Amino acid sequence: MKFLNQKDGTVSESTVEVLQDLLSLLKAQDWNYQTTHWQVAGANYYGNHLLFQRLYEALGDEIDTLGEKIVAYFGADKVNSPDIIAKSQEWIDKWKGTSDFVKRAIVSEEDMQKMFKAAYDALDKRGDLSLGLDDFLMATANAHETNLYLLGQL
Repeated sequence: MKFLNQKDGTVSESTVEVLQDLLSLLKAQDWNYQTTHWQVAGANYYGNHLLFQRLYEALGDEIDTLGEKIVAYFGADKVNSPDIIAKSQEWIDKWKGTSDFVKRAIVSEEDMQKMFKAAYDALDKRGDLSLGLDDFLMATANAHETNLYLLGQL
């Protein structure tokens, strides 16, 4: 199955890049949340430990779904580990300047919301937004809005 532009029937490399960027952000956030889950300490240790476990466990299905969509639409070479890891490292480097784990998590979720909006707008503008991608982006953005709410309660 090839993913074709709904307007002109072409395969857009910029669409591939947008989806790879989103995948790399999800992978970076997964690493950040699982590491934070291990590192939390202090008076609210157990509650924070469980919250970050909830956050990183939810990412697994999101990452898998997006990765499978990329492979189905564009081919297995588009989820090449070195490419995704390099992009993920850029996000991790951006967040490492924020030492407070709650603030770092909120910044990562704000970045996620910006990426969802940019991806949605770019794909929609090109005519590359299938119903499945529309649903995935909307549902995943909604889940991450809930994450922002939960993190804001800490």
